[in-house]
Amino acid sequence: MPLFRIFPTDQTFSSAEIIADDPAAVFQIVGGLACREADVIADGAYAFSLRLGDNGLWTIFQRDREEEEELIPAFG
Repeated sequence: MPLFRIFPTDQTFSSAEIIADDPAAVFQIVGGLACREADVIADGAYAFSLRLGDNGLWTIFQRDREEEEELIPAFG
């Protein structure tokens, strides 16, 4: 099962890690962190980013490669 690391983009919350066979579990974790946007790393590689809109709908997207290098913090 893949290891997912979740990094809120506003960095007001610390990162979270889960091991899950379904990437949909990431939505529950991000919702529980009470952040609106996060980057997701799966098994050490950038996988996707997601954003919770004001209307309650999730947007799943890929950041540009230039931004991707900034996603993984120096700690952890």
